Amino acid sequence: DADPPPPRDALPICQPAGPKFHEDTQRLLDVDQWLRAFAVQILFGIGDSYSTGSTHNMQVYTRPSDGKTIFLPWDMDFTFRSGPFASLTPNGDLVKLLTDPGNEHAYYGHLLDIIETTFNTQYMEPWIDHYSSLLPGEDFRQFLSFIRQRRQFVLDRMPDRAVFELTANE
Repeated sequence: DADPPPPRDALPICQPAGPKFHEDTQRLLDVDQWLRAFAVQILFGIGDSYSTGSTHNMQVYTRPSDGKTIFLPWDMDFTFRSGPFASLTPNGDLVKLLTDPGNEHAYYGHLLDIIETTFNTQYMEPWIDHYSSLLPGEDFRQFLSFIRQRRQFVLDRMPDRAVFELTANE
């Protein structure tokens, strides 16, 4: 039989940031998955969501295989609401997670990966055109400006990239 879930006050997100918080989050959460879920919702400017500062509209699931809890974004119908220049860290729990340098590195890595692969006008424009053809009364092209501005806003706030080179003595 599996152990019952911990009481709510034992969940790490209820703790202040610090070594115990980071130890508990690593033990109880799939932190990397949480960081990516935050990144997606924050990029798309989801309003009325846990990830963007609300106290609801999320689900969690604890995997039986390893006992780690994942964050499932929920009720994202307020997309493109927080504006292209909104904070990249609007959630207090995210802010606490980012006090660990490894988590901060991973979070900004997720933001960069998403804007380089899918959250950009080159990738999104064909999808926007496709959905516009299905719903001709809707103006989905308006979101291209948001995507362009949000992408640039994120890039402007990225830490400087470090030059890395491997050399071998022969």
